Amino acid sequence: MRFGKWLFILVLVFGIISAIKVGTPYLRNWMFKGEMEEQARLLSVNTVGRAKSNLMKEARGNKIPITEEQLVVRKDRDTGQVLIETEYSVTVEILPNYSYKWRFHPKVETRVAVDKRLDY
Repeated sequence: MRFGKWLFILVLVFGIISAIKVGTPYLRNWMFKGEMEEQARLLSVNTVGRAKSNLMKEARGNKIPITEEQLVVRKDRDTGQVLIETEYSVTVEILPNYSYKWRFHPKVETRVAVDKRLDY
């Protein structure tokens, strides 16, 4: 093969590996935000503590580096307003000597139905 073809294959392989390294944190963040939205909807019948516990379990499963203190889960019993948010960063090594810190701030704000007769 000619040198140009080897160079093309090398650049293509590097591009694929870089896309996987960069895309993985975004995919994990997207999946975690989906779980945040699900837990926000379930707060009409769940407690804040249970939602926070479920989200921490999901964060550990998706290798999202947050602590319970970083995860905010609030629900106003009078208005049904729900807020779930967190902030974290992930360092991605693109080249052996080059890394980049990606910052994520997933946030969900919604309103749920509240039955004031229930104690949750």
